[in-house]
Amino acid sequence: TFTYYLYLGHWSVSDFMILNYVPFNILDGNGSGVRTIYSAEENDTYTLGVGSFTQGSSTQASGSYSHAEGHATRALGDSCHAEGCDTQASGNYSHAEGCGTIASSENQHVQGKYNVEDTEKRYLYIAGNGEAGNARSNAHTLDWNGNAWFQGIIKLGGTGDTDATKEVVATPSVTTDDNGKFLRVVDGAWAAVALPNAEEASF
Repeated sequence: TFTYYLYLGHWSVSDFMILNYVPFNILDGNGSGVRTIYSAEENDTYTLGVGSFTQGSSTQASGSYSHAEGHATRALGDSCHAEGCDTQASGNYSHAEGCGTIASSENQHVQGKYNVEDTEKRYLYIAGNGEAGNARSNAHTLDWNGNAWFQGIIKLGGTGDTDATKEVVATPSVTTDDNGKFLRVVDGAWAAVALPNAEEASF
């Protein structure tokens, strides 16, 4: 098995004990924190969280009992997990995976790529479909009350887009000003419209 250095320690880098020539892919240890030599940032200044573990390149696990893996991932909250590339889990008990995702709310799960950060802590689940750190977007969100939002069309049945049997059609937004109106297809889309005066006829 290929071997490398392993750091075991409690607080700062200066307190770590270096174990020479241990398995490079070790996944656990008896110390308060575990990381491979390449896990720390170049200046080696960040503090590894108590009971935390990092692996990969330029990863950081400063939250207690947290785990960071992959490249440039950051597990900043307590008992959180960041994986993939350039992901960040800063909410306690949160999970960020994919590329460029941010899970900043407690107990939140984010996957995909470059999601819009939930600074208002509205969502328990986010699927990002952005293109870059300055071009973030969400494909799907699910809030704590079970309400879901989708950027695209919702289809039901089958196993994919090509064999779906049904398509969910959204109804138009209405207000009290639309009281008494009916749903009607107008120019290929549903709309709330008022019917002509029925002159007391029943319908």
